[in-house]
Amino acid sequence: MRRLNTLLLCIALVFGFSACIFNSSNQSAKADAKLSKNLVGSYYHIQILSEDESDFGDFQVSTIESVEKFNADKSCTEETVLKGVMFDEDWDEYDMELKIVVSGTWSVVDSCIQYNYALDQTTLELVEPNITDPETKAEVTEYLSQFLLPSIKEELQANEQKPPKIVEINKIFLVVRFNDGEETTLLRQ
Repeated sequence: MRRLNTLLLCIALVFGFSACIFNSSNQSAKADAKLSKNLVGSYYHIQILSEDESDFGDFQVSTIESVEKFNADKSCTEETVLKGVMFDEDWDEYDMELKIVVSGTWSVVDSCIQYNYALDQTTLELVEPNITDPETKAEVTEYLSQFLLPSIKEELQANEQKPPKIVEINKIFLVVRFNDGEETTLLRQ
């Protein structure tokens, strides 16, 4: 009889523990579904860089503006404009705007935005150079593509591997926390 009671107690504990795990994962899935529904939309972010943050070799970035779109079909795009100055070998200065476009898919898992970028489709375009010569403009675009795109793709891969956590989301803004603890606020458009 004592063995039967012990067996029944063990069975009850296993079922109770299983129910707690199921309930916990069910609540997490519901929370992720709610965050996913609330995340759909377009968000704007601007970052003004200090001098020590802005050095990208020959290209000195002063501001980064981005618009990130999370679509209901789970596709996403991010258009980022880097504004700054580029110097040539004679130290002539050129004001520039570079537009980087990234696309992919997204999901929310454990309150984190899980990205799956189409890295091979990432593009870089020279938007506003004060370069009048088309050949020079093409050379500068090629140089910046070779120089910047690899580091951009590396950062995107880091986001895929360590996705940002949603800290807060409402009708006005989205706050995410990156793996390094830095928080960023994006305004809903």
